[in-house]
Amino acid sequence: MGGVLYTCGDLGALADRLAKDLQQEVADPLQPIHIIVPHPLTDAWLKRRIAQQVGVVMNLRGDYLPRLLARPASLDPPGRLGPPH
Repeated sequence: MGGVLYTCGDLGALADRLAKDLQQEVADPLQPIHIIVPHPLTDAWLKRRIAQQVGVVMNLRGDYLPRLLARPASLDPPGRLGPPH
């Protein structure tokens, strides 16, 4: 499993980058793409913004940072942390 980490002080720029990456062809469109977000409202905002740009958001799952950190390290992550490269 691989992941991609993007950091930026502008949440809108991060959302735009994610939308661009999601428009690229993925190996399995039915496989969920997991992203780490700091808050549930950030997840909702991000999905709405991407849907406005791309037209549809499918299988994009937000994992909230506190919940992710509370998981036992022995559990496998639920899926990719970003689009495949």
